Amino acid sequence: MTGQMIGRYPTIARIGMGGFAEVFLAEDPNLDSKVAIKILSEAFSAEPEIVSRFIAEARVMRSLAAPRLVSVYDSGEHEGRPYFVMEYCERGTLEDRIIQLQRPLTVTEANGLAHALSAAVRELHRASPPVVHRDIKPGNLLIRHTPRTSGQAVGQLLAADEQLILGDFGLAKIVDPAATKLSLIAYTRGYAAPEQTRGDPTIGPTADVYSASAVIAVAVSGIEPRPIANESDQAFDDNALAATGPLRRGIEQGLAFDPKKRPADIEQWLSGLDQKTETAAETESRESSVQPQSTPKRWLASLAVLLAVISAAAFGLGVGGLAWLRANSGSDTILGPTQGLVGDEVAFLAVDGEELEWTVSNQPPEAGRVFAFEPQTTGRVRMVVATAEGDVEFDYDVEERTSELRIDGPGHLSLGEVVTLRLLDAEGNPVSDEVTWQVAGNEHQEAALSLNPTEFGLLTVQASVPDRDTIERVFTVG
Repeated sequence: MTGQMIGRYPTIARIGMGGFAEVFLAEDPNLDSKVAIKILSEAFSAEPEIVSRFIAEARVMRSLAAPRLVSVYDSGEHEGRPYFVMEYCERGTLEDRIIQLQRPLTVTEANGLAHALSAAVRELHRASPPVVHRDIKPGNLLIRHTPRTSGQAVGQLLAADEQLILGDFGLAKIVDPAATKLSLIAYTRGYAAPEQTRGDPTIGPTADVYSASAVIAVAVSGIEPRPIANESDQAFDDNALAATGPLRRGIEQGLAFDPKKRPADIEQWLSGLDQKTETAAETESRESSVQPQSTPKRWLASLAVLLAVISAAAFGLGVGGLAWLRANSGSDTILGPTQGLVGDEVAFLAVDGEELEWTVSNQPPEAGRVFAFEPQTTGRVRMVVATAEGDVEFDYDVEERTSELRIDGPGHLSLGEVVTLRLLDAEGNPVSDEVTWQVAGNEHQEAALSLNPTEFGLLTVQASVPDRDTIERVFTVG
């Protein structure tokens, strides 16, 4: 559809693709400005319930019309598919910005992020009637450029002329204390509150408090949250929580399994974080005034090669995150995905590390800077990496393959070397009919995809064919 018209808007590029919708960058010829258009996928245009939810999303966004929520300008129908037109945030998402920093946030920056995030969530919860977003995550927090200075900059995270706003209301729900029917079970894995994954009909604002806590924890630790099914589970392990420093107690309260044990609202949550941050900021200031600034810990994030996806409403489980893990002193970083499918080779890369020893569960250790294996059964695999500074432990979740398609290729790609990725069917035969590849926002129509990676980090590749699932794999590059 790129280069075609959606209503009166000429499209420029597809900038997002989710389970039920696509997002296009387009021009508004009347105002001579860029806009983002979200349009329901053609495959679901004949599904009444999905069409109804899509239209409801646009109505919720339009009715809110608050300064820190993404604006909706227009709506319509194109070839039987509903769409709506939103503001385009050229500064990207919080996820993009954290990746660009290539380091975790400081305590002060994390506190500034919490203030910006709570300001947006507060507008949502104070609406009449109140609305719960239910899908707060770094990819749904957009960065808007403002013509005038909006206030104090947040370290290197947000400039003074930038504002954090909340987008993607595909899972938003109007709070109804009298609700008796189960909510639609829809969520993003790890960021969703436990009651949301169960379809609790009385889900309330504390679900967004849970997600906000997860966002801050990810921003300061670099580790994606795990989904929790019962009270004994933890969204983050001790290593991740330790990285949050003085914010730990407030974040843990926000991540409580029982909604009644969380802060009652986003303001109470922010107040708890503020109290801890003030003490930490004073200490940070004293230390920086009496000693040279220490070298930042080496952190690697996926760079511009990551596929930028603006999610549509996703039923079931979303995609997992990335492992950014440190040894005790922080000089070694392990880069790689945190989950994948049976049969796909997964690779982990030691950044700035020597020949390390990798142990998978109870298997003998294997030396190397890159470690790859091909899981054959589902479940959680414990990884232990022995470094000169201590062991790094993390988990890799292996899920069963539900699609008949798979992307064939090594889990690690070498810089400057050409590798060919192929789409295979359930029998292992190459699929050659109308294969569409998505790499770093660029679309390719080829039977097989030839890659020559030139940037270090993580590379997300998607592949799809008509009338079949879209599948995705994350590769390390180095």
